[in-house]
Amino acid sequence: MDGWLFVLALVVTWVWVVGERGDWNLVTANLAGCFAGWVVGLVVKAVYEGFVGGTSMQSSPHVVRSLLMVLSSLGAFAGVWIWVVQRKRPTSKLTRHIIGAAFGIFAGFDTLMLLTRFIPLSA
Repeated sequence: MDGWLFVLALVVTWVWVVGERGDWNLVTANLAGCFAGWVVGLVVKAVYEGFVGGTSMQSSPHVVRSLLMVLSSLGAFAGVWIWVVQRKRPTSKLTRHIIGAAFGIFAGFDTLMLLTRFIPLSA
């Protein structure tokens, strides 16, 4: 059952992302939909395993931990980058993007290091 939920979440997310692609070309939308579908599928699978317990497709606890770390790091990376790009200074957009990328990489790496330090592997 959990395998079917994973596939259902993946397909629904993929179709939704491709349908809402806006000005993106079809290849970029499909790549984004595939990536987003896998992430949503893993989250749905982890939540289902947490509620139901023992399942036929049970994953190790490291999958949930890894998912938390990757998503938190990517969120910090993207959030800081977008925050820096939205500022008015410096006036050059390229400079704002370079500074935003540098600070975003630092924030994402810092988040990843903090999570690996404070969330035990045996959890």
